[in-house]
Amino acid sequence: MEILSWLPVRSLLQFKVVSHLWYDMIKSPHFISMHLKNYLNNNDDCRDCFIARCTVTQAEELCHKKILIEGDASQGFSILGLEETETPMYNAYLCGPCDGIYYMCGMYSLCNERGLWNPALNEFKLLPCLIKKPNLAPRLAFSCYREYYGFGYDRFTKDYKVIIMKGYTDTRRKVSDYNDYYYKVTDYPLSVFIYSLRNDSWRYWGDLRKSYFLNCNTCYVFVNDSFYWLGTREAYGDQNFEVIISFNLATDTCQELKLPDYEKPAKDSLAIHDDSVAFLVWNYDGCFVMWSLVEGLWIKKYNTHFLSSVYDQLGHWDNKILFNRNDELVLYDPKTKQTWVLAKNFKYGFYGWCNNISAYEESLVSVKDFGKTLTELE
Repeated sequence: MEILSWLPVRSLLQFKVVSHLWYDMIKSPHFISMHLKNYLNNNDDCRDCFIARCTVTQAEELCHKKILIEGDASQGFSILGLEETETPMYNAYLCGPCDGIYYMCGMYSLCNERGLWNPALNEFKLLPCLIKKPNLAPRLAFSCYREYYGFGYDRFTKDYKVIIMKGYTDTRRKVSDYNDYYYKVTDYPLSVFIYSLRNDSWRYWGDLRKSYFLNCNTCYVFVNDSFYWLGTREAYGDQNFEVIISFNLATDTCQELKLPDYEKPAKDSLAIHDDSVAFLVWNYDGCFVMWSLVEGLWIKKYNTHFLSSVYDQLGHWDNKILFNRNDELVLYDPKTKQTWVLAKNFKYGFYGWCNNISAYEESLVSVKDFGKTLTELE
């Protein structure tokens, strides 16, 4: 069993047909947990894979491409291959991964469609419709433009959970054009809903105390049992007051975190570094600063001059940051200050308009049978 637990998911799926004994073993919670631990603890970074989210048409249709990376820090990294990945939902955003599972939600008009996807198992589970807030005023309706989400594993209840913060529109406001729809969005505080995979149901957690505008999940991370979103506080007309909203699964609490002071104008984002949430700041002159949140305090870790003409952070991987620089996909290690150009003509080239990159993970964790097997992943 120990030897089998180191094999790729694709190989194990083939072994399931050998006999009923092998099938039962590979489907057992103990084996699934052992395989996942071995996969996540494997530090062999010679070959890794990303999933890039790209906009490919003027109608903003989304597609996802799998990018295979080879190399290491000493020899350098490069793109080995690229292939389009079929997803079970049309025009959907991806969130994750968490133990090889991704949360998916439809874009705009499809925003009522949500699901969990394990690409290695080719499994997809459509989530039940989002419940309504109790005693909601009749004039308020869910807004497709203000939905912020997170997906992670709750170690305390041994359950996978989706967190959604939902904004509202005022149905009494009249608009003459579809493009004016955003005018109907209210400053009513976001409502928080939590989905449990074990129970296959939503629950209403409550409302945030203030109104926030979060950065459409481009600045979102999940680490150490907590979700973090970067955004601004809208209340009292304070549009430029930046904050981080966090939600802790262990305590079932939400709080507002202040950001460290930094020189403006600059761009900022969130990442994971050394198993902590990191706050990144950079400007067009190439100045890069990174803080880590340690026991509730921001500790400045790096302050360097590394890249000029950096536009967007596209993702993070293995304590390194993925940036777009002049249509180049650049991988940067803030600790060693090494830089690798993975691809040119990337942002608007044959990849499509790339706006997010996630790590690709594989696991045997089933999104369909999880409630039955109650896999305990410590």
